[in-house]
Amino acid sequence: MINVTLYELSKTTIIKKLTAAQLKCLQDSLTQEQKLNLSSVLPLDIPLKLVLVLNLDEEYWRKKCFENSWTHVHYWLSDRDWKKTFLACHAENVIEDFILQKTPLPEVENSLLILKDCLRSLKINGYKFNYANIKTESFDPVDTKEHIERNILKLVSSFKNLEEIHFYNFPIDLELFVETNDDIRNSTNELSEIFQEMKSLLKFSLVGTPSKSIDFPKLINTMISFDTLIYLNLSCNQITDDNCEHISKLLEQSRIQSLALSNNFITNKGAEQIATVLKENEYIFELKMNKNLIADKGAISIMQSLMSNTRLLKLDLAHNKIDSQCSLVICDLLGENKTLQSLNVTANPLGKETGKLLRDAIRRNTNLLTFEFQFCGFDVEDQDSIQMHLLENYQAHVQLCKLSPIKTADECIN
Repeated sequence: MINVTLYELSKTTIIKKLTAAQLKCLQDSLTQEQKLNLSSVLPLDIPLKLVLVLNLDEEYWRKKCFENSWTHVHYWLSDRDWKKTFLACHAENVIEDFILQKTPLPEVENSLLILKDCLRSLKINGYKFNYANIKTESFDPVDTKEHIERNILKLVSSFKNLEEIHFYNFPIDLELFVETNDDIRNSTNELSEIFQEMKSLLKFSLVGTPSKSIDFPKLINTMISFDTLIYLNLSCNQITDDNCEHISKLLEQSRIQSLALSNNFITNKGAEQIATVLKENEYIFELKMNKNLIADKGAISIMQSLMSNTRLLKLDLAHNKIDSQCSLVICDLLGENKTLQSLNVTANPLGKETGKLLRDAIRRNTNLLTFEFQFCGFDVEDQDSIQMHLLENYQAHVQLCKLSPIKTADECIN
């Protein structure tokens, strides 16, 4: 019988010689129980282009990931989906081999073409260019780097169904965003067209690219054009107050839910601009502005804006220049805001007196679940008192979620 043949074939090398259509036909002939068991008998070394035509369960993709040492860290970063984990890591490795000049472009294109309709997340680690530049002595590193950059962006354009794109330290001098001559203008338009064709983009990261090398207004306008975009990471880009006008525009005109501006050069002026539009924003629930140059005036503006904002759940202002002058507004925030669940002010010189004020103020707050204040100069007794109250909030929150007919406790906390 054909059903038996499929299981017998799975134990031989013959299965690798079948076409995708033949494999799909064989799978369709199985009973439901046999289909569920198929993942346990199918060899891991079947070519990927064949495996992708089969509807295999998570266990098969988990084994494929472990075979390549892509374990639970990658899994959690891929929304706890083993197939998504495997495809994302596989694509990342293929592109890294191209950057390192281990694999020629035609072979890379063929490898990625297989993933054209199923790849949902793509991450490109630009630090690999550091190794590529010293790998061969017989080429001009600058010309080669530009050539590789453009080919990578061309490859990205073939994935219309991408939901996530993450560029980390990608060495685009972003002439692709800077309009200084006709050639660069054409490149900018080309990149804009690439993004416009991606109708399902949810998350975008551009990390480690200096803002002075970017046409920042154009970048922001491109992000605003995505109705689907909910996550944007612009950390480590040397963003200054001059860019914050455009970030404010982003918050006004987009539906971004999570915005990361960590490790930049934003001061009070930029923070005040962002605070102005944060008051009425109905979408953002997470804002990261840690490791900037924000002092009391900027922090006060941000926190005052949250007196009327009923959406933001997480605020990170760690490693800035906020001192005791901000203590009263933090107390007001804890007393009046009924939405915020996570606040991080770690490594700000708030001082002992601020710790005592916050110890008393937090007793009026029932919604805050995490409050990070390491290296702020609080007394140990005040730290312990604050943590005990947070534990009470957490336990009450979990209990409330358990009673909810809509959400589980884990869903509620996340």
